[in-house]
Order: sequence, then C-alpha cells, then structure tokens
Amino acid sequence: MDATVAHVTGRHQFGAPLGALQVVQHRCADMLIDVTIALDVVTDAAAQVDAGLSADDVALLAATVQATAVERCRRVTAAAHQLAGGQGILADAPFHRWYRRSKVAESEFGNTRAWHQQIAHRILSVQSVPD
Repeated sequence: MDATVAHVTGRHQFGAPLGALQVVQHRCADMLIDVTIALDVVTDAAAQVDAGLSADDVALLAATVQATAVERCRRVTAAAHQLAGGQGILADAPFHRWYRRSKVAESEFGNTRAWHQQIAHRILSVQSVPD
C-alpha cells in the first residue's frame, strides 16, 4: 500500500498527480481499510488465543482470520498492481510480485471459499454438502 501511495502521488498525468483523481483516492482508501481490518483481525485473534481459548475456539478463530486476511491481501495487492499501471508488469517493480505471492499464498493456505466452508461447518456442526 505504501508503494502504491508513493507511486500515485509521484506520478503526474495531465498536469496533476494521479492521486488527485477521486477514483484513485477511493481505491487507496479501500486499500487502507483492508489493511487495517486484516491487521486488527490478526491482532485481536492473537490476544484471544493468549487469553486461553479452547482448541475448538482457536480453530474457528484461525479460520476466520484466514478468510479475512486472504481476501483482504488479494484485494490490496490487486489494487496496487492496477494503480501501478504499466509499471505493474515491469520485472524491477514489486507490484506484480506481490500479487503473484498473494495468489500463491491463497493456494497454499486455502482460498476464502474453503475457509468459509470450514467456518460454517464449525458454527453449524453440519456435514458439508457435495458441490
């Protein structure tokens, strides 16, 4: 997010920084909200685990954190990649690497749908329905 903000404030188009465009401002605001939510969810979960939750509650909390963080990370890196414009594909710019890493992490740690299924299973105590 910081690299994106630096890029849109430093890159000028039509005599003004990209960050002066309302759509860019809203996109950066959405990025900040997503980063803040993901950080708060992780921090709150760590505090709850430290308080001594049961193993079942920790598993539910971990699934909730994963679902939240995976989705937010994907959205932030996708927005950063798009706001970088042409620099988003350059090998020496970090934007494309961050997006690819978030997609790899999603496949490694599970996508949002898988985490939502696990959360539903844990809170409803039902067997999963085949797709």
